[in-house]
Amino acid sequence: MFFLEKLIAALSSRTTIHLLLYAWLGSALFSYFFLPPSTNDVGEYLGGALGILHQKSFGIFIGDDFLNTFQVWPGYSYFLAACLYIMSFLKISLSHFTYRLPHFLTLLLLLLLTCYLIKLLNKKKSDLYVIHINLFLIFLASSPFSLTCWAVRPEVPVLVSIVAGLIFYFLWTESRSENHLYFYLSSFSLGMSGVFHSNGLIISNIISCCIVILHLKNEKFYRLFLFYLIMLLPGAITFGWFFTDYPNSFEIFSTQAKDLSSSSSYSSGFQYLIYHAFYGRGDKSALINFFWRFFWTPLLVFLSLTCIFLLKYGYSLIKKEFRNIILITFLFSTLIISLILNTRRFITYYIYISFSLSLFFPILLISFLRFKKESRLKNGFLNISFLTFLIFFISFHSLAHAYKFLASPKGTYYSVSYIRDEVLKSLKPNDVLFLSGGSLLIPFIDIYHSQFRNPVSNKIYHILHDNVSEKRNMRARSFLVNKLLELKPGETIWGVLKSTIVSFDKSQKSFIIKVPGQLYTLQQIHLYFEIDELITENTNNIFFKPGKFKII
Repeated sequence: MFFLEKLIAALSSRTTIHLLLYAWLGSALFSYFFLPPSTNDVGEYLGGALGILHQKSFGIFIGDDFLNTFQVWPGYSYFLAACLYIMSFLKISLSHFTYRLPHFLTLLLLLLLTCYLIKLLNKKKSDLYVIHINLFLIFLASSPFSLTCWAVRPEVPVLVSIVAGLIFYFLWTESRSENHLYFYLSSFSLGMSGVFHSNGLIISNIISCCIVILHLKNEKFYRLFLFYLIMLLPGAITFGWFFTDYPNSFEIFSTQAKDLSSSSSYSSGFQYLIYHAFYGRGDKSALINFFWRFFWTPLLVFLSLTCIFLLKYGYSLIKKEFRNIILITFLFSTLIISLILNTRRFITYYIYISFSLSLFFPILLISFLRFKKESRLKNGFLNISFLTFLIFFISFHSLAHAYKFLASPKGTYYSVSYIRDEVLKSLKPNDVLFLSGGSLLIPFIDIYHSQFRNPVSNKIYHILHDNVSEKRNMRARSFLVNKLLELKPGETIWGVLKSTIVSFDKSQKSFIIKVPGQLYTLQQIHLYFEIDELITENTNNIFFKPGKFKII
């Protein structure tokens, strides 16, 4: 009991909040500079943003030609394009160090806004908001959120919009004045989440319906109708965008719909969670499996406990504080996204349930456990030990990658700077760089960026990276075949994913890769290489200059 009291005292201190936020900042900075890039970092979102910024349109480069394309959810690309424009105005050039800057700042904004939201939620019990914030930061760090929040994808901006909408809503419920500006700002912020991604549209609609139902008795109907109308407005603009590129938009939509219909069952999201909680990554390495269990097991445990508590005490929680209805609705909507509709098992979708559960589960603990009021943390060996442990706990993801970075032999850890330096040493002025994966573009994002600004001088090609449109894929294949016929092997440098290698002959220094990003309706093609110069290699990728290549 003595140790438990000391731990509660540490969690009830504002000093702990500051230290945990600094720990999150340290983890974010480490991830910003050292974490290997995600396959999603340069994809339809950042690529679309570059198209908007320089070509005034969504699109991709197939060879040397910019081809206008349709993007179903354009909001995040427009957001990134605006950020890149501001960066260029501030003389911050796009590079492998700066491409994560907008996402990095958005993530910090999410943490700060959530801390303010928690303070609003505990306004009637102001002495408990400190422990709520500390528990939120700890639970969030021990969830899949810490694994996947670093990818340059729309999940974090979606959560920022939703949290901002909840803040405006709770500010309105506190004021209850004739000025309903906060009420309408809440609906607009919730609606903006639907511009970034379809998941935001689903979550915002469920929360908005809950708000409208809650206030049917005490608010005028036209005000609630206007609230819902404002929430739908950003989504309606996106829906209108869908018809501006007919029939291309319907072709892409139908392709994606077929892909989803052929995916796993609606229970696959639960299966994925349970598998990682018990088996880790399923890797041969016990350390890697432990690393994955560290983030997935707490999510399964907290989700199970939350469901049990809600079944038994849900009514009393709602009766005690009506705002809990909104938070339960938020939790329920994210559960739908992450575990039911996530038939393709996108790991980034678990960000939603991780975040909402980290926000709500402390409320259950605070409601059913007795905590002391906010306390001042005193110096002492035990208090310092607890704080050190909590900082280590929050920084575990970054510390694990730091250990991997330091312990790995030189070149085996995917260091963006190292790969860039090694490849540029071998890249001659007339050489052409071919890359077969989105994550391989990151070390050369500035060269890729120049393709959008001046396509004539292009020296970098992303091999067949469109897996939606059959017509574009056939065009990309035709370009690759013709380009390889006109180039000499010694004039090219290739970066390929090892996962695409289907045959490898060490004695002959030759291998065959399957060309990624092709539709199932197209016949698979392969490229045969004989390595003349191995430039650099790590666990997942290999960069080389071929002595011979051919299409088979």
